[in-house]
Amino acid sequence: MRHGIGPPDTGSPRYNKLWWTIGPEFSSDLCGALSPALPLQIARLARQYGHLNGYAEGVDGGIFVSGMISIAFQQHDSHQVVRQAANLIARSSPTARHSTQ
Repeated sequence: MRHGIGPPDTGSPRYNKLWWTIGPEFSSDLCGALSPALPLQIARLARQYGHLNGYAEGVDGGIFVSGMISIAFQQHDSHQVVRQAANLIARSSPTARHSTQ
């Protein structure tokens, strides 16, 4: 951002050599805690904010983590928490394609 590059380009492989890392997961867990039982809203925010420092699989992980935390406020079956959070990830993403194989 110091170089005039703004989000979502700051997380893009074109400008960020660490685009593939799990930084978006670390920054998204707080969002999930602040949005109890609002997984669709938090998935949208995690996607948007995840592009500040990540891209692709890193952002998918952030959506998944924040979604699990948000869902866990109302769903107490851990298997359902994971399934519902996985459904927040775009079907076209590599993460979703690999998780269904």
